[in-house]
Amino acid sequence: MPLTIDDLPELLRLLREHPEWRDALRATLLTEELLQLPALTERRFAELASAIERLTERQERTEAALAELAARQAETESHLTALASRLRELAQRMDRIEAQIAALAERAVVLTDDSLWFKEIRLEAICREKAPALFSSPQLRRVRALPLTHLDDLLEPALDEGRITWDERKAIMQADLVVRGHTPEAEQLYLVVEVSWGVSTTDIARAIERAEMLRKAGFPARPAVAGRWLSPDAQRMLDALSGDDRPVIALDGTIAWDGRS
Repeated sequence: MPLTIDDLPELLRLLREHPEWRDALRATLLTEELLQLPALTERRFAELASAIERLTERQERTEAALAELAARQAETESHLTALASRLRELAQRMDRIEAQIAALAERAVVLTDDSLWFKEIRLEAICREKAPALFSSPQLRRVRALPLTHLDDLLEPALDEGRITWDERKAIMQADLVVRGHTPEAEQLYLVVEVSWGVSTTDIARAIERAEMLRKAGFPARPAVAGRWLSPDAQRMLDALSGDDRPVIALDGTIAWDGRS
């Protein structure tokens, strides 16, 4: 006799009383795949749980690595900040050192200029004091250095008579030294001398110009330069000059006329 819906309570009672019938009924009603679904689901949950655990561990390791990286970056930034501060300090010290070096260099230039100025003042005094020894030669004897007052007296008539201008008189008076002597023919000759530690083309040009002014005033004159050495340019300039325009050269106690001692 077939089962009806009314027989369902009885069937459920029998299944409760006989649990072993449940597996038989389940095997009859369900496919193999459905029967294995709980175990498969359990395995999948286990695999998922394991994957989640591994992922959690990896995430924890990643977070730890990121935290370490962040700490190292913070330490690096701190070092860079300290380095930048140190570099700024060093730059400021270098600026101060460079300023001190520049000041020392400027002072050295001033000291060098002062030293050279004192040397030339001393050399000019020696040339004036020892003019008879320094400028005497077979070409010029009885040499005397003219005091400025004497030179002024010589130039006054030439100025009054218009042979020279006031500026020319002033230029002659500003010569480092004017000496007077006599040639072998007993004629007077004046040397207009420019004194410099190192004789330059400027010294030669100034001596030539002032000697020409003294000749305009009516006195026989030649340019002369005195010093310790000649610059190469000065030597080339001298080599190109001749006659009365070629200065007499007095270098370190030796005098030369027209290139000859």
